[in-house]
Amino acid sequence: MAAACFPTGELTALRLLSLLDGVWLVAVVFFGARRDLDVAAALMLSHGALFLAVVSILADAARRDRCGWDLVVGVCLGGPVVSIPGLELLRARQARLAPNRG
Repeated sequence: MAAACFPTGELTALRLLSLLDGVWLVAVVFFGARRDLDVAAALMLSHGALFLAVVSILADAARRDRCGWDLVVGVCLGGPVVSIPGLELLRARQARLAPNRG
């Protein structure tokens, strides 16, 4: 476990951003499968921006010892499939380590 912890609001915002990225990815696949390529292309751009935001925030957090580099590498390789459960595990671990934190 990393030495420092995420501030509660920052971790919540990152979890929501990651969840939104996952929903966008599902929408891209859905519209791509329906061959609605104009909608899929528009969603693909925003999914890419969300994905880069999640990766860059996690890389900065790893640099500050708030999470491990293994999470960053896992998110780079697996996208929302890794980031959503990984951030939930990080939240649960932080809650277990600091139960009296508000």
